[in-house]
Amino acid sequence: MTGGRQSGVPYGGRGRETGVAPAGARRPLGFWAAVALALLLAWAGAGAVPGGAVKAQEAGAAAGGAAPGGSADGGAAAAGEGGTAGDCDAETMICIEVFEDDPDAVTARWDGAARVWVVEPPTGHVRVRHKGDTVTSRRLQLREEEEYARLEEDVLVVREDLEGRSLALDLWWEREEYLFTGDVEVVQLEEGKPTRTLWADQVRYFSEGDRVIATGNVRMEDDRYRVWAQEMTYQKEPRETMTFTGRVRVQSLEPDSEWTISGERFEYDVDEEQGRIIGPHRIEVTPQD
Repeated sequence: MTGGRQSGVPYGGRGRETGVAPAGARRPLGFWAAVALALLLAWAGAGAVPGGAVKAQEAGAAAGGAAPGGSADGGAAAAGEGGTAGDCDAETMICIEVFEDDPDAVTARWDGAARVWVVEPPTGHVRVRHKGDTVTSRRLQLREEEEYARLEEDVLVVREDLEGRSLALDLWWEREEYLFTGDVEVVQLEEGKPTRTLWADQVRYFSEGDRVIATGNVRMEDDRYRVWAQEMTYQKEPRETMTFTGRVRVQSLEPDSEWTISGERFEYDVDEEQGRIIGPHRIEVTPQD
């Protein structure tokens, strides 16, 4: 989802590790889909037996691995040096790690009746790495029959082009639909530098149509504009656009052009860098000295 002046997307130790080669598919799987499909294989390979529990084999999350809420880069390097992460090539494998201080702690359980995996290290966290992407959270729940997974508490997604944080992340891997909820912050990056940030109560991504819908206390900011709304919709086709609705305010951050627009709907064409105000609105302009 790129295009326009700033690519168009409005965002934003030691542990037990298993490497899983992405399975083949009729079409290439996205990162999240590949991660979700690999989780059952990963835990099976780690010795988890349905009806039983997985225990941490090595202690020391402090010795390496990014704690949720922090940076993932330093943790990955530390784990590669002092933990078991060096044994898993994240470029060719999906690397799933569970970090836990207590080597005897139960870190995952299988509920055979409900057919649910629950990965929840008492004091540590879960980390998934693949092809430069890193995801960490405090716990993970997987429902294979529903093709659904949920990551909870201190969720951090780190990619080359964005960094995302939320309290929870739900994903449906077959239809490639993802839902970030709770204090969502997504930062779009270009060459490692933030270019646009999106905040919202909830952000949902639909692979079909390449759409993003942010709802609840939406705020977006880049180096030129600051926008508030109750909902923002991004779509790639037929044109790359962003639409803001519900108590919309658009504020110019240009030092020589200070103005604020208030209304109910604002549409922005990313490719053409052109905006449209729909319906009644108010414009406030600060006179230049």
